[in-house]
Amino acid sequence: LSPQPSPRKTPHTSPPKAAAAAEAEAASVLHFQIKKSKGRLGNHLFQHASALGLAASHEMTPCLTNDWGGEEGDERGNFALYFDGVHTDCNRWGPPPQVRVGDRGKFATFLSFAFDGDTELTGWLQSYKYFDSQLRDTFRFKQSIVTEAEAYLQPFQSFTTIGIHSRRGDMVSNGKIQIPPAQYFRNTIAYFRSKYALVQFVVVSEDPIWCSEQEFFLADDVHIVNRSKHHAPAEDMAILSGCDHMVVSAGTFGWWAAYLGADAKGGEVLYYDSEFKNWTITSGLVVLADYFPERWVGFGGVNETT
Repeated sequence: LSPQPSPRKTPHTSPPKAAAAAEAEAASVLHFQIKKSKGRLGNHLFQHASALGLAASHEMTPCLTNDWGGEEGDERGNFALYFDGVHTDCNRWGPPPQVRVGDRGKFATFLSFAFDGDTELTGWLQSYKYFDSQLRDTFRFKQSIVTEAEAYLQPFQSFTTIGIHSRRGDMVSNGKIQIPPAQYFRNTIAYFRSKYALVQFVVVSEDPIWCSEQEFFLADDVHIVNRSKHHAPAEDMAILSGCDHMVVSAGTFGWWAAYLGADAKGGEVLYYDSEFKNWTITSGLVVLADYFPERWVGFGGVNETT
């Protein structure tokens, strides 16, 4: 009798889900803890988005936490209250990694990181160049927040809307960055009035009383959002993001309102071109091209203190 062929052995393959799980388990983990001491909502959004982007670009598993618990109602640490697409799953925290890598206090500077195994990442990470290219496809305001913002802006639906963020508060006196002079707002308002016949400016500020005292915000086509309605910061950001175009003054709050709103929709974004010019505390730690997207346009103002 001629020998019978041996039965062909079918190679064992793991089910797709099991293989994906095994691959994720094998990936190194990039740990990042968002700290209360490192700013407020805008700063924390940079840290969150940049850490996710760096984990993706290095094929690592992100593990994001914060140092104050993200209590219910605290929009700084619990982004999931206001945003979809937020990374909240972190099952591999465990002991802190032995390797720690930071941005050396470079603030708004894009750096080339190299990670070797599980790593703890630290820093401000304020550069959009760290972001995953699909960030805005998944990281969005919750629909309930969008609905509220749309209702707020509904009276202006027949106008071209221009969001203006006027950063005041601690920025006025702490010397870290330059807040825009009055002429900056005059210049940007005049620019949009010259482009559109029907225009409506929507101003958000932590100091609406100051805004209501400025002659350039008193025209009929300017509306100042009333903070007495107890909007959460993310809700104010959503109102600005609902506008067609955006004027950014200083700080990261207005930056994010522009990035998630006008910039994502193809609108114009104007920013104060001297925000970092006399940054007395961290001079030399900002690269403008790493912070402001190339398509955004810098506007100036006269050197005055009003």
